[in-house]
Amino acid sequence: MYLNIILLSILMISSFYTDIKTSKIPNVITVSGIVGGLLYNGVINGFDGLKFSFIGLIIATVLLLILYLLGGIGAGDVKLFAAIGAITGTIFVLNTMMYSILYGGLIGVGILLYRKEFIRRMTHTLFHLFEILFMKDLTTIQDFKKESSMRFPFMYAVIPGVITAYMYHPM
Repeated sequence: MYLNIILLSILMISSFYTDIKTSKIPNVITVSGIVGGLLYNGVINGFDGLKFSFIGLIIATVLLLILYLLGGIGAGDVKLFAAIGAITGTIFVLNTMMYSILYGGLIGVGILLYRKEFIRRMTHTLFHLFEILFMKDLTTIQDFKKESSMRFPFMYAVIPGVITAYMYHPM
C-alpha cells in the first residue's frame, strides 16, 4: 500500500547521494524511478493509474524543462522531477516543485548573504531585468547567466521540498 512512498524514498536518497558526490543524477536512477512509478501506478490502479502517472511525468518534465533552458537547473533535475511525477502524480509533484524552488531561493539568498554579495547581485539582476523588459535587449540573458552563476546541488532544496509537500499534501 505504501510502495509509492518507498519508491520515492529510494529515488530521493540515491539521487541525493550521487548529486552531492558527483554533481550529477545518473539516468539509471531517474529512468528507474520513471519506470517504477509507471509500473506501480499501472498495476495498482490499472489504466487510470497509468494515466495519473504519465500526466505527472509530462507536467513535471515540461515545467522544469523551462528552468533547464534558462540555465536554472541541470538535466538530471528535470529527469528527477519527471520520476517524482511518475511516482506521485501531478498535484504532489507540483507542490514539490513549488517548495523546492522556494527552498532553493532561500538557500541562494543565504549563500549570497554569507558571501556578502547580496546587494551587488540584486543590483545587477535588476539592471539586467530592466534591459530585457524595457530595452527589449535579449542578448543580455546570456551575459546575465554567465556572470550571475551561483551553483549548489539542487538536491539541498529538493529533499526539504519533498518532505514539506508530503507533510502538507500527502500522496
